[in-house]
Amino acid sequence: DILEINNPDKLTRPLSKTEFAQVEEEISNLDTPYHAGQFLYGLNGKSQVEVDLDDNHHVFLTVFDQDEIGAGNTVYQIVNQIQREPVLAGRKSRRFDTTLLVNGLPIIQIEEKADGVDAKTGLNQMHQYIAEQQYTGFYSTLQILVAIAPHDVRYMANTTDDQFNTDFAFRWQREKDNRPVYDWKEFCNSMLSIPMAHQIGCKLIPETTFKRAYNE
Repeated sequence: DILEINNPDKLTRPLSKTEFAQVEEEISNLDTPYHAGQFLYGLNGKSQVEVDLDDNHHVFLTVFDQDEIGAGNTVYQIVNQIQREPVLAGRKSRRFDTTLLVNGLPIIQIEEKADGVDAKTGLNQMHQYIAEQQYTGFYSTLQILVAIAPHDVRYMANTTDDQFNTDFAFRWQREKDNRPVYDWKEFCNSMLSIPMAHQIGCKLIPETTFKRAYNE
C-alpha cells in the first residue's frame, strides 16, 4: 500500500504477491548495512526498486525520497515486540523491543534495559542478533542500533558481525551546549524525533560519519 501511495503515476493497485516478491528479494539481497545504506539513499536522494508488473510493464518504484523527509508521503511507524524465528540452526527465536520503520522498512532498532544497566549491554545483545543473522531479510535495511536505559543511552551504526565494536557507540549531544544526553526521554525527543531519525538513519552510513556525536 505504501508503494502504491508513493507511486500513483506507476501503480493503480496494490502489488500482487508475485510483484511484491521482487521487492522483497531486492531488499533481502542487501548483504551488508553499508549496501543497505547506499540503497536507502539511492541516486540523488531517491531510492527505487525495479519491478516487472504482471501486465509486462517494467517500472521503477520510489521507496525513499529525501526531499519528502518529515512531510509528503513518507510514512513513519513504530512496531513493538516483533518476534523473529531463528535463521541459523540451533538458535533461539528472538523478540525485538522496538523498531522504527520508514515507508515500511526497518531503519532503527531499539533495545531497552533496566535502570542501572549499562546501555552497552543492549548493544552487545544486538551484536548477538547480528551474529545469528537476525538482521537479514525484511530487517536488511536496518541502519542504527540504539540501547536505552532510563539514564544511559548509546547508539551506533549497524554493522557486520566481524566489525562490531562498541567503542564506536556514541551518546547524543545537546545542540545548545554540546553536552551528552543520558536521559532516555530527552534522547527520544531529539534524536528519535521526525525528521531527525529519518535523516540520520538514511544518511548515516553513506556519509561515513556521525553528526553531532559524542564518543566517550
